[in-house]
Amino acid sequence: MGNEVRIPPIYGEDYEFQWGKVGYTGKVVLDIGCDFGSTADFFLRKGAFLVVCVDNNKEYIDKLYELRNKFFLPIIGLCLDMSDSSLWSKLINLYQPIVVKSDCEGCERALGKVPEEEIRKVPEYIIECHGDCIDILKEKFSKCNYILVDENPWAGRSATIIYWTKDVSLKNSR
Repeated sequence: MGNEVRIPPIYGEDYEFQWGKVGYTGKVVLDIGCDFGSTADFFLRKGAFLVVCVDNNKEYIDKLYELRNKFFLPIIGLCLDMSDSSLWSKLINLYQPIVVKSDCEGCERALGKVPEEEIRKVPEYIIECHGDCIDILKEKFSKCNYILVDENPWAGRSATIIYWTKDVSLKNSR
């Protein structure tokens, strides 16, 4: 793939600072709130095998396909509104991601309503949380036996990126 930036961050963000805590090599990433593929490009440059991109903006998804085809990138793009918790479950079951990344300005509330058995199917989550949703997701992931690896309050309570990984020491106890 090479390590050159093909699709620059949409708002000039520092993706290494925001999303760089996860090892992406060889993994399928479900990228909720993908814009036109800038985060997908970051994950692919970090070694991801495939990125399933979801955004509710059709223009972004159209641009994503244009860029995917231009650079021959292993990306699937879907135009969906992720405020529906059943969609989270469907995508987790269909694509079996190793990492779920979410940056969708509030749709993470729907993730809090996903059944625990569905949450547990994904080994790693890196989620931008907003406001009281931070506490809701912390409680949910704790119940599901995930370890909070990193908390990056890059914009205070208005936007905190939290990285959870499954507590593999509990694998045989269930």
